[in-house]
Amino acid sequence: MGVDMGERQSGLANTKEVLSLIQWPALVKYADYEELGYIVDATAWETEVGVEGAYLNLADIVLDSNGSSFAVVEQVENQRMLQPTQKIISLDEVLSWVRAHASMQGHCCVAKLHASSIIEVFTILKSLDD
Repeated sequence: MGVDMGERQSGLANTKEVLSLIQWPALVKYADYEELGYIVDATAWETEVGVEGAYLNLADIVLDSNGSSFAVVEQVENQRMLQPTQKIISLDEVLSWVRAHASMQGHCCVAKLHASSIIEVFTILKSLDD
């Protein structure tokens, strides 16, 4: 069963609307991997997550640099988009993600990674990926 273009266009418009809500940069916490995706801005979104969110899993989480979280939902067949959530993700939890990401990349002393704000977490994550 195919998806008509009206539904697909509506989904694309909704994706653009949600992407405009994100305070960039953002990170993707992949449910099945320790690696985090670091996304600089809306134009880099598709590069990280694929066309129509093809690389996203419904259990993945997107967190923006303001601390807002977004759930991955499937709008129509094989098209995933983001939905803002009220879920609060603690700074400690986000730091644990960054530590696991850093460890996977072979960085040492990851237990010493510390941040006092979500902005600092993003600075650390960017420096790990540079």
